[in-house]
Amino acid sequence: MHAVGICGSDVHYWKRGRIGDFILTAPMVLGHESSGIVSALGEGVTDLKVGKYIMSLTTAYKLLFIKEVMYRVSRTIEIP
Repeated sequence: MHAVGICGSDVHYWKRGRIGDFILTAPMVLGHESSGIVSALGEGVTDLKVGKYIMSLTTAYKLLFIKEVMYRVSRTIEIP
């Protein structure tokens, strides 16, 4: 892992042990927004290569969402 971020939901779980109606009843690992560079491959891994930049699926979806929002915003307002 190169970096792992925490989101607002993670902060709620950490500070309050809950978010909305969802209450933690067991320990939870925070930080699901991660990225890194492949440094080694296990036996039989064929779809990756050492040196490839990777990110978790949740991070990828958030980046695609942000990119789409920024694209829409930039098309509707003039940015000097």
